[in-house]
Parts: sequence; C-alpha cells; structure tokens
Amino acid sequence: MSSTGPLAGINVLEVESIGPGPFAAMILADMGANVLRIARPGADDKRRNPVLSRGRAGTLPLNLKNRPEVERLIGLMGRADALIEGFRPGVMERLGLGPEACMNRNSKLVYGRVTGWGRSGPLAQTAGHDINYIGMRGMGRWPASRAGNLLDGSAYFYTCYKCSDGGWMAVGALELKFRLQLLNLLGLGAEAKSMLVARDDDPDVRKRIADVFRSRSRSEWQRVFDGTDACVSPVLDLEEARLHPQNADWGTFSQVNGMIHPNPAPRFSRSSTSRIDSPNSRNHRMSDLQAWGLSGNDVL
Repeated sequence: MSSTGPLAGINVLEVESIGPGPFAAMILADMGANVLRIARPGADDKRRNPVLSRGRAGTLPLNLKNRPEVERLIGLMGRADALIEGFRPGVMERLGLGPEACMNRNSKLVYGRVTGWGRSGPLAQTAGHDINYIGMRGMGRWPASRAGNLLDGSAYFYTCYKCSDGGWMAVGALELKFRLQLLNLLGLGAEAKSMLVARDDDPDVRKRIADVFRSRSRSEWQRVFDGTDACVSPVLDLEEARLHPQNADWGTFSQVNGMIHPNPAPRFSRSSTSRIDSPNSRNHRMSDLQAWGLSGNDVL
C-alpha cells in the first residue's frame, strides 16, 4: 500500500458505522488519506464489505461505552484532520463524542457526519435506504416547471425489462427524442404517437413494451441498441461489468487476488490515487500508524 493522491498526509478517524460511513472512508483512503478505523471490540471482520474496507491503516478496537476508551479516542483527535461518523442523530453526543467535545480537543478538526433523513424531523431516528430517500424527495412526479416535464412516462420509459433468456435491459429514455428512437428500434414506431400521449401509468403501454423485450435475448437486444441514443443498456453482473469494453477501456474495475474492485474515483489530472490492495487487517502501513502514535500491536 502506498500513500499517494491529493489527500496524502491527511489523517482521518472513521468511527465505524454502516452504509455511507465506510463508503466515505473508502473514498478518502483511495484519495490517499491515512484512515484509522475505530470499531467496537469483537466486531466481526467477516461481516464487513471487503471492498468498502480497503485502504485503512488499521482498525483500533475501542469500547465507546467505556469512558477511558472514549478519552483515548478524544486523545487521537489531536492528530486528526477529520472525523467521519454515520450513526443516527444524537448517538455520538450521548457517547461524549459530539462536535463540541471533539473540537475542544482540536479546533481545526473537520467533523463529517451522514444521516439518512437529516438531523431533525419526525423520521430522523428511523432507518432507511436510498430508495426510501429518493421516494420521499418527490422524484416520482416533478412539476413541469422544475423538470421540463422530464419524468412524464417514467413508469415505462425509465425501468428495466426482462428478456427471453431471463436477462434484463435498463431503459432510461426520459427525453422525447430518445423515447422515439427507443420505440422505433423496438419496432413500435407506428404506435409511437398513441404511446407517447398515454398516461404515464398506463398498463397497456408497459405490457406492449414488455412483450417486445421478451421476444429476444439480452444479447440480441444489446446488439440492437449498441451505438444508439435510445438510452438502453444491459443489466450486467459484476464480472460482466468488469469485462464490458467500455469499462475495460476506461479502467473502471481492477481484479486483486480474485476480488473485483471499482477503481478509485474521481480521477485527477496531476495526482494519482492510492493503489488498491486486498482488504487485509494485518496489512498495515507502519508510517501511517506512527502518524497516529500507534504500532501494529495496537490495531487489528
């Protein structure tokens, strides 16, 4: 592992959570940051997503319900440039690790936190995932003045359709000219006018398009739509995605010790990102640990 990238020399504490917390830490590590993960003792490493876990300097087990161990974490704040956490609102404050307590130790600390619904309001303490947040943000039907009537017809022009071989094609033809091209390539050009003026939840339109997609295999439809602007693409599994010519040319994925990783993003013109290594809790960068005042014996 090597510390390269635009964030090389930046020390980040990751108080382990689920979802966006590890994802944010992975991106920062990819950019070269020295990320030290703080985890509860006994946390099962096998339950961690191996891709999201890459790039850490190590994992320091601390029981944050134990005041001396909270104080140890606060002590690390003096060496940190940033902290990230992804718990529900109020959890870090109850542990004595809210922004005020941490910034009392280091006034220059950047304190980053991610919540699903926001830090207040009736849903603030409830669980959710991206589909819930999207649904609650009014994406189902935007007023024409805000989105140029963009999502009209989304029920059948922005979805996935099953093919004869069990594969799927993703359709994202939101704009009118793309919908027209889609319908023509499906052989439905003669019916386009009636389809485009139908209600956006018309079951007959969806069924008509679905029936056509079921008439051919995914690979056959891929040949039909390749190189067009109909906004139709195959739904690939991870190995297929790695081998797809577009992803191969752009270098979207790497395979490291048999595991497929998305390569670090975004990319920079004058700075390379960190090299990907297989997630291995014993593969520590000694210089990174020394920046935290730790040794290999301190971390998992």
